[in-house]
Amino acid sequence: MAAHNTNQLWGSVTKALHWSIALLIICNIVIAQWISTLEVDVLGDPEMWQFLTPLHKSIGMIALILIVIRLVWAFCGTRPELPSDTPQWQRNLTFSVHGLIYMLILLVPVAGYSASASVGSRFELFWLFVVPNVVPKNETISTVTYWIHFVGGWALAGMVALHAASALWHHFFEKDDILTRMLPRLGSD
Repeated sequence: MAAHNTNQLWGSVTKALHWSIALLIICNIVIAQWISTLEVDVLGDPEMWQFLTPLHKSIGMIALILIVIRLVWAFCGTRPELPSDTPQWQRNLTFSVHGLIYMLILLVPVAGYSASASVGSRFELFWLFVVPNVVPKNETISTVTYWIHFVGGWALAGMVALHAASALWHHFFEKDDILTRMLPRLGSD
């Protein structure tokens, strides 16, 4: 399989980035929900919270790095064309949903980092090294960016669900290759 995209197929680099980012996002949504249950006084588990919170931050930072790489890769290469019979409204919706997903994948981790850093919280990437704090300590910044992170996270979860549902719709109902051309190919081609 070719590393680069063609007019018909996604290349191996795009597929690897797509599925890696998807896995990281799904893991972080699950971890965020788990963390939220630990923040309730009755169910509180400080040790688990102290493990999951840096894990959530680290996964978010890796997803941010990968999406920047994905965007650079996308701008430098070809994009497979949609099937010729795709209605214009679906083309517009596809463009909009992808744009929102990219925007949210960038925005959510940046807002999460800003919310944490602006209260002076220390962030170690996978417990290996400290990520520099470049955001001033400020309660207003923390509050605003926390809510951007929270609402943006839910919006991202919704957009990912819509994206997956659309791919499944195309596969099972439209019977086109939208889903299969993004799936990893096992074996030799």
